[in-house]
Amino acid sequence: EEIVTACFRDTVVPSKPVVELEEKEEYIYSLIGSDLLHVDQVIEKSGMETKDVMAVLTRIEMKGLVQAVPGGFYLRT
Repeated sequence: EEIVTACFRDTVVPSKPVVELEEKEEYIYSLIGSDLLHVDQVIEKSGMETKDVMAVLTRIEMKGLVQAVPGGFYLRT
């Protein structure tokens, strides 16, 4: 982003809208990186119940922060 604005001063780089996260959403989001992470690993790392993790994953996916990938994997968008 800095390179684009330095080289092309008239170019406006759109920024992602700020998304507010609840505490559990922020925690689960912090566990998921740019590499694929299986839902079982998210559950294990979080120490939360499966139903709670699945609910949080669904919410942050709907907010556009993570993407579900076939096979039960998730990654940040």
